[in-house]
Amino acid sequence: MAPRYDEFFLSNVVLDDLLPRLSYLRVLSLRGYKIHDLPDFFENLEHLHYSNFSRTQINRLPDSLCTLYHLETLILRDCSKLKNLPSKIRNLVNLHFLDIRGADSKKRMPSGFDQLTKLQILSNFVIGEGDGHLIRELKILSNLRGNFCLSGLENVNGQDARETKLNEKLGIDGLELQWGVDLENSTRKKEVEERVMDFLRPQKKLEQLIIGNYGGVKFSSWIADSSFKNLSSLKLRNCKNCKSLPSVGRLPLLKDLSIIGFDQVQKIGVELFGENQLNPFASLEILSFESLPNWKEWHTCEGDEKVLKLPSLLSISSFPSLCEVSVEGYAELVDDCSSPAKELSSFQTLSLSNISKFNIPADRTMLRFGTSEHFEIGGCEELTSLSQHGFSLVGHRFISVSGCPQLQSLEAEEAELQPNKISRVESLKIAYCDRLNRLPQVLHELTFLTVMEIRGCRGLVSFAENNFPPNLKKLKIADCDNLEYLVDEKEDNKNMSCTLCLLENLSIYKCPSLISGIKSLQGLDKLIHLQEIWLLSCSNLVSFEESGLLTTSFRVFAVANCENFGALPKCMASITSLRLLMVLNCSADISFPSEGFPANLTLLEISNAPKIYRPLVEWGLNRLTSLQVLVIGGEGCSNVVSFPEEGIGMMLPRSLTRITLLKFENLEFMFSEGFQDLASLQELEIFNCPMLTSLPEKDMLLSLGSLHICSCLLLKEKCSSDKGREWSKISHIPLVLIDGKKVIPRASD
Repeated sequence: MAPRYDEFFLSNVVLDDLLPRLSYLRVLSLRGYKIHDLPDFFENLEHLHYSNFSRTQINRLPDSLCTLYHLETLILRDCSKLKNLPSKIRNLVNLHFLDIRGADSKKRMPSGFDQLTKLQILSNFVIGEGDGHLIRELKILSNLRGNFCLSGLENVNGQDARETKLNEKLGIDGLELQWGVDLENSTRKKEVEERVMDFLRPQKKLEQLIIGNYGGVKFSSWIADSSFKNLSSLKLRNCKNCKSLPSVGRLPLLKDLSIIGFDQVQKIGVELFGENQLNPFASLEILSFESLPNWKEWHTCEGDEKVLKLPSLLSISSFPSLCEVSVEGYAELVDDCSSPAKELSSFQTLSLSNISKFNIPADRTMLRFGTSEHFEIGGCEELTSLSQHGFSLVGHRFISVSGCPQLQSLEAEEAELQPNKISRVESLKIAYCDRLNRLPQVLHELTFLTVMEIRGCRGLVSFAENNFPPNLKKLKIADCDNLEYLVDEKEDNKNMSCTLCLLENLSIYKCPSLISGIKSLQGLDKLIHLQEIWLLSCSNLVSFEESGLLTTSFRVFAVANCENFGALPKCMASITSLRLLMVLNCSADISFPSEGFPANLTLLEISNAPKIYRPLVEWGLNRLTSLQVLVIGGEGCSNVVSFPEEGIGMMLPRSLTRITLLKFENLEFMFSEGFQDLASLQELEIFNCPMLTSLPEKDMLLSLGSLHICSCLLLKEKCSSDKGREWSKISHIPLVLIDGKKVIPRASD
């Protein structure tokens, strides 16, 4: 079952009837509610000081909002469907705080911001096409502080930009300047955009600066002005016309530098470090280069002038405080060995991705990066082993290797892997390396290794040749088509179970060849810390050794799409710590345990298991007194005509918040008495029940926030708003979807 995020629903009774009567209301927050329209009631709330509509689905704000003379805070963050702000926003003269981050459907700002002189926080200001003059209204907003974004700057000319007086707004410490993404637009002029940037110089105490989609050929000189002594973060993104980089090496406190999407840059050197700069990048800790396709030369500042052909990782000794480097999207990385390779004691993270070819001596790579805590490499097509280019497991704590189709092993020579040298490894993740055919033989000796994830490695037949790492807590294996067993089952391998005693989470997804992976985990009674087991799409798995499930911490057992899996553990009822139980599309013979299910379950999902459904109903779902989510698929239950079963008089657990029913081919009606006392029920979903014609009575559905009906033709007709017999039962529900179409609220509302 895919994870679900909290959704909140609000009855129209609250919006239409209750809120307009709260005339002394000072604070109103509807954050996160699934509301699409706000009634025009604000003129009744004249005392309102604070309004928060973030993460709602509203597409407009009513005009009456602008009558709120006392309103100080208006939060519209992540209102992704909001198209415009009210045209009379100028009337909110006491507004201090306006947050419209994430309201990306908004293309322009209304006029009148120059009347909002008390505004202190304005998250962003969007200049629409033909509205360049509106940027002048910012001139008078001298109290702005915090982070501020200007977007749509392709619609502004130099004179308009001059009038903003950004350099006089001393409270702004984070500035983002954004032009439109379409740099090929014929209406955009490089010279105009260069003048605009010249006039948008911020105040000197600025701490963070982001520039995106700038269309000029060169940057303004102020960006590299050493008087910006507090600037700690600089991100330059998709400035595709710029042929050189600004001399940001002069910035004394710059810690984070990101350069992304510079198509015209061919060389990097003195213009970046700063001419005659004695100690460039003295504070730089994080450096990221991404998508500089024509970068061919690196002019280092190490002693005499040296030119390295193509980007050279070894030149990072020019950055004395560097601890994190990310390089992505280059045809080749080289080192011509013309300068000494120095070890960086502060170095912590190295990330390399989408690099076609390495041309670096292995010994120099090892010296430079051998002690980085985090090591990530991905999308490197020619890599056959890490040690081939001096990369290694040695010295790292967190290792991730992905998308290297030629990778056959992590080390070219196993003899190079001495356990005492790699004992620091805590996390090892390998993904989509099709030719990887073995993992390190010393895997079982990595005593600090607690997390392993292997995904999409089709050449892998066994997980471990000898044993598991002794302190492994989380093991996830997915999309390994040819994996047959977890451990090479040798007769002398008797102590495997003791190396799994700390395992907490075991996940195996889409490993159709796995024959004895679960059966081989003998002695599961020693897994006293086991918390979760996820077995998905492993067609050859038959059963699970159950003796190890009686632990005090075991809380999740999920098995899905394992068509030969035929038996649940007999001890299931005794696992009192179990909270989530999922059994989907397994063997038709899988049956209900004789002692029932644990009473403390909070989520139960059963599908295509007719030999579980009928005994479960007779045993009594109401005995699951903590159950919150119930998902039941009725495949194979052709004799079921009502839910809950009318003849048995079954009641549903009062704790339920969500019910999902699907694929009951002969289900005709919902038995209302079974829905009694479900005061917490918020969601009801009914899918693929073609014979269903009626819902529970309205009194049983008063708490519902959402109803979703799909592929239920007869019920769809009955729920029609003009003549449907069931309409009166659902008309009060805030959100009703039928076959994916919104019935309440209406799309035209």
